[in-house]
Amino acid sequence: MLKKICSLALMLAMLVSSAAVAEVTNRDMQMMGGVVVSNGNDSFFFCPMEEGLTRHWGLYALSSCANGPILEISDGYPARLVHADSKNVYFLGYTDANRTVHSLFSVPVGGGSADELLKDILHAYVEDSDSFYYVTSENPYCLRRYNIETKKSMEIKDMTKSEKKIYDAVRASKDGDIYFLTTNKNGGEDGYEYHASSKKATNLDKPNPSHFTSILYEGYRLYSIDHGQSQIYSVKIGNKKAVKLAADGPAVQLNSPRFGDYIYGYDGESNTLVAYLIDGSDRRTLTLDGTTLSRLLMGGSKDEVFFYSGNAIYSAPADLSSKTKVIDFSMSTGGLMWTHIAPAKNAVIMMGYGPDSLTHQDTMLPTGVYAYDRTTGEQLFAFPLVKEADPNSTTPVDNTRPETLGDTPVEPRNETETYFVF
Repeated sequence: MLKKICSLALMLAMLVSSAAVAEVTNRDMQMMGGVVVSNGNDSFFFCPMEEGLTRHWGLYALSSCANGPILEISDGYPARLVHADSKNVYFLGYTDANRTVHSLFSVPVGGGSADELLKDILHAYVEDSDSFYYVTSENPYCLRRYNIETKKSMEIKDMTKSEKKIYDAVRASKDGDIYFLTTNKNGGEDGYEYHASSKKATNLDKPNPSHFTSILYEGYRLYSIDHGQSQIYSVKIGNKKAVKLAADGPAVQLNSPRFGDYIYGYDGESNTLVAYLIDGSDRRTLTLDGTTLSRLLMGGSKDEVFFYSGNAIYSAPADLSSKTKVIDFSMSTGGLMWTHIAPAKNAVIMMGYGPDSLTHQDTMLPTGVYAYDRTTGEQLFAFPLVKEADPNSTTPVDNTRPETLGDTPVEPRNETETYFVF
């Protein structure tokens, strides 16, 4: 599945007592899976137009979602939203049967036809504003950068000679320096810093204790020392000595929620949300309302996080110094397994999967979408609709989360057939 990609600045009104304003970048959105993007005026999301494992999808603008999509995909799977500016929305769509290769498309924010801008994207990674790093399926050893505004691609570093595949990359400085990670044919991992001035890459120091696998985040290398991720360490890039995260609290993993300078865990015994500074120097806690959570559900940005607790969605500063109830919400809503809380323009969007799509969340956008005005709590969008009980019926309505899972569909096609039709 695609990794985290590019970034765009936008403003989001916060419903907190101080009436403060938090900046939510598109990079924050990509860290949550690229399920929503926003510009200064609106937010955009994909949603199926039929229930089940359908290839019929719509791209919606939050401001006009009641009127239908701004783009209809009649046959294909969108992979993630990438960027939105004042004129266009940009997204990736799968272009092969196994849903591993992508093309970049754009569509006007007011609706219209889609244009294909870039093909053969295997993985894409966070960069800055209107650009992103990526590798192709033809050459996964070569790191490239694509600028959405200029519609130009440039080669950054080719590791073909050493047979090292690129699997993560982030910007290191405003001067164009880049940190990136590679794996060799034996699965061994190496880290590099690319220097834009010399166009050469130098090895990053191996952390101590030694690592098994790692990710790059906010100037740090977060890594596990074993396959089971029983212990997670953090080391500032450029240093060797790492610190153990969650040494005196609930465990975290590389896929645990992380926003800004914090990575989050949950203590079920005390029903407490825990935020660890990624440098390992401090931790913050917040006691939650309601009963013990079966799993931690979070979303947000470097300034504001959202979390589920006690049949409601709350917001809090990243350091968990306070909390504010945003909307009432039941985890049984829509009969879905809820997986995302995404901030949007003056709204909160809940997203999840049904029983036939839950096992595809690595290669499919959420198939259930519920959007709420965060000021009034009004429901702005809902798919699939919540089942309402018939007062004359004795049969109970089942709105519980799914327990049965489907198999990944593979749909071979002839060479003349396309995997994406508008």
